[in-house]
Amino acid sequence: MPSFPRTVVLVLAASLVASCSSSLPGSIPAYPSAGQLERDTLACEQIATGRTDFERRADYMACMIAQGYRTYVSAATYWTMAELTVSAAKKQSQEQVRLDLQACAAESEAVAGARSGEMAEAVDWVSAKVLRREPSRDRDVLTTAFGQCLTKRAYAIRPVSRMAAE
Repeated sequence: MPSFPRTVVLVLAASLVASCSSSLPGSIPAYPSAGQLERDTLACEQIATGRTDFERRADYMACMIAQGYRTYVSAATYWTMAELTVSAAKKQSQEQVRLDLQACAAESEAVAGARSGEMAEAVDWVSAKVLRREPSRDRDVLTTAFGQCLTKRAYAIRPVSRMAAE
């Protein structure tokens, strides 16, 4: 048998052995069933009723994070808004997550639970047109402060990118 086919067979065999010995969770992503997501969403909606809008949204965000989801989280001042996706790096209670979101927002001189999308665009418009501030710089400062605080409290964060209507 020539050397080339033998080398190919050995390489294929080694690849097969290596792929069989790799960690399964890293190679096979798992997602909650649609039914589980729906149940968690409904449960978190029920928990977040009967309070102010900001508190209801913050409660819902905290509940979904505590359930193990990567969740959209917002914090706003009068002139800018930070938007992140947040997940808990370790299991935490909903109450602890809510307290952490509120504490980090307060530390950043903001309020957790602002409206997404249209609110962010409106805040940017007011900031630029009325207050003559640079919205992207203010947003970056708030997002960094809010994100660093959450990271210190064992949360994994990612910035949210919005399509600019510019």
